[in-house]
Amino acid sequence: MSENISKNENQKKQFDEEQYQILRRCFEKRDIAGWNDWRKVNKRTNVHLEGANLSCVGLEDANLSRANLKGANFFGSSLKCADLSGANLEDADFTETYLEGTDLSGANLKRAWFSNSNLKRTNLSKANLEGAKLSGNDLESPNLSGANLKGAHLTTAYLEGTDLSGANLEGAILFGADLRNANLSRANLQGAKLFGANLQDADLSGANLEGADLRRAIFTEKI
Repeated sequence: MSENISKNENQKKQFDEEQYQILRRCFEKRDIAGWNDWRKVNKRTNVHLEGANLSCVGLEDANLSRANLKGANFFGSSLKCADLSGANLEDADFTETYLEGTDLSGANLKRAWFSNSNLKRTNLSKANLEGAKLSGNDLESPNLSGANLKGAHLTTAYLEGTDLSGANLEGAILFGADLRNANLSRANLQGAKLFGANLQDADLSGANLEGADLRRAIFTEKI
């Protein structure tokens, strides 16, 4: 009985209504600094906003690091330069979300959905993007070094000059992706689908290309 009660309490804690209302008041007043101040005062308080509806709001520069935002809806929102490092964003919806300069390093973005999102200069280093949907997005100069992109969907994604060094792209779908000048050194591309991808001048030194589909791919390996 006590075990069941404990489980129910933990489930309730996944979404904290009080925290949500504090954040909501701040973004409605365009006072994200107020939320960040609250985080500073409550340093030891875990943020639980699982499944939160945060669509079409301004969260620029917001401190959401290490927050539980699993399944949250960020449709049409701006998270420019926000700190989401280490956050749990599994199954989150980032459709048409502005993420330029956002820190998502070390975040759990498993199966997250990015459609028509702006990911310019986004820090995704060491993030877990397994199974994430990133097809057709502009990923100009993001940092994806050490990221887990196993099985990620990156069809026709713009990745020119992207740092993917040491990234796990096993089984990733990269049909027609633009990877010109990308840094893929030491990347795991085992079984990756690179049909028609542009790998011109990409750095593939030390990369694992075992079983990769390179039909009609364009690439010249840097020496």
